[in-house]
Amino acid sequence: MEEERKKSIIDSLPPEILRRIVFLIPLKEAVRTSILSTAWRNLCTPIRLEFYSDSNQTTGDDEADTKINQIVNLLLKSCGYPELWKLRLGSFHDNKKEDGDLIFSAAKGPGKELHLDFSGGEKRTNQTIMADFNLILEPSGASCCESFPADQMANFSSLRTLHLMSVNRLAGDLVSALFFSCPLLESLKLEKCTGIQHINVKAGNYLKAFAMVDCPNTASIAISAPNLESFQYRGALPLIQIKKMSEIG
Repeated sequence: MEEERKKSIIDSLPPEILRRIVFLIPLKEAVRTSILSTAWRNLCTPIRLEFYSDSNQTTGDDEADTKINQIVNLLLKSCGYPELWKLRLGSFHDNKKEDGDLIFSAAKGPGKELHLDFSGGEKRTNQTIMADFNLILEPSGASCCESFPADQMANFSSLRTLHLMSVNRLAGDLVSALFFSCPLLESLKLEKCTGIQHINVKAGNYLKAFAMVDCPNTASIAISAPNLESFQYRGALPLIQIKKMSEIG
């Protein structure tokens, strides 16, 4: 009875109050609130979007790049409260959808935080998805963004925290394009990315924390970050190269 009364109180709160509460709590906790009541669930209902490009030989690559840029702009758009997205990126040929769509979920928080989970498409046995691959991450203006004037800095994404889960071969171009647009990123974490064999991160002056957890096939990690303060790795020890770092604590 007491539990039902509490749920009733939550359900009766105006959406503006609920959004304010969600705004003040960590992104992971905000997403978990969707199980509390219908009111919370309505705030955290994923928005579903599909992006398809024509894979013909003349315009296929350019159109695919355009779709990736559209997704990146969407993900980096600022928000006033947590948002959930279910996205699909694919292609079609002769008006027929092709196999190998990239399916993933995104959780955005008002605290300049973004979580991407690419595990949604891994239930398929597509060899392209499961194959090992190399990931290169480099932001725009990595070496000189601190010298940009304030009006130019405003053009960069204000994203500070990026958490990537189950990045696969199909997601490589999207993740690289996203990282390229985030030279002010302070924290990067990769988790359960079983396909990554080699990763090369060239960060700007803002990246302070890097973590890579449960990525069993990783053979080498190369990271260049002038002001890196924290490096975390969990799993079988790969070859690790860290350049231009400050004192690691």
